[in-house]
Amino acid sequence: SSAQPYYFRHYQVENGLSHNTVFCSAQDSNGFMWFGTKDGLNRFDGYQFKTYRKDANQSGSLGNDLIYALHNDSANRLWIGTNAGVYLYVPQTEKFLVIKGTENLRINDLTSDRNGNLWIVALGRTLQYNTKNKTLFNFKKKANFDATSVSMMKDGSIWITTMQGTLEQYDVNKKTFHSYYIMSKANPNENSWA
Repeated sequence: SSAQPYYFRHYQVENGLSHNTVFCSAQDSNGFMWFGTKDGLNRFDGYQFKTYRKDANQSGSLGNDLIYALHNDSANRLWIGTNAGVYLYVPQTEKFLVIKGTENLRINDLTSDRNGNLWIVALGRTLQYNTKNKTLFNFKKKANFDATSVSMMKDGSIWITTMQGTLEQYDVNKKTFHSYYIMSKANPNENSWA
């Protein structure tokens, strides 16, 4: 039996992409591909790109052009993590709503849990946005680590990677984190991420 051939097409600024540095990507329920770049958010329909940027003169635009994280949740909402907050894309108006309390945060990662909460990693901090009652919770004292990324596993558990070399599993019942040390305790100098 022979393997199926795969064909790749490379897109760059010459093809309509706003910048060649792409930090993240996501596909929405309509089949659009979204790309977060150094110079705006790009939506690709398979033929052409549409770019969304910060526009101080237009309400509902993004608050920043550096797009570091994209997440399409189970309710088919597109969340955008920028250098100045988290935004929700409103497809009916093609506008963006900022999540209050995130405006001054550089967003590194986004994911959702099974309860519909949005998990946010922002400059080492861990936050949770309740999408139903629109409240933002900062795990300041309960998260004694510098978060780098967040993921939901198939079993629904939330795991966070940290600069301290741990994996942190969130305990929903206790509302606390359990640490799993994955780096060398014998020689901590080998654990540097820098």
